[in-house]
Amino acid sequence: MAVDWDSVVDLGLVPDTHLAARFGVLPSTVCIARNRRGIPPAPIDTRDAGGRIAWDDVLDLGIASDREIADRLGCPIGNVAQARRKRALPAAWRDRTAERKIARTMRRRGVTLDDIASVLEVHRSTACKWTMLR
Repeated sequence: MAVDWDSVVDLGLVPDTHLAARFGVLPSTVCIARNRRGIPPAPIDTRDAGGRIAWDDVLDLGIASDREIADRLGCPIGNVAQARRKRALPAAWRDRTAERKIARTMRRRGVTLDDIASVLEVHRSTACKWTMLR
């Protein structure tokens, strides 16, 4: 089922995980839709009274990348990885096979590396690497 993200009025007002549960999609899907529209994430209070992060309240631990969570919470990536491993959660992994195939096809059609990187939202060096793989 495709979601019309432009009609979701509370995008960025409620946590991505809540919207993901409502629409039956991954939180990362909501995050991508929100970011493409330039909407910042909803503020999530994940700190306890002492100012420490309450890791059990970080619902996308192991779903979103450690880097995304660290950036959102303003903490080192190692802290996120340690909290994830302590809870025996695997690291988030994104299958980029389709994006690699798209990059190679685009390159064969004469699209520049900068344009490929822009469309696929990756660094230029990643787009270059993907177009060289077979």
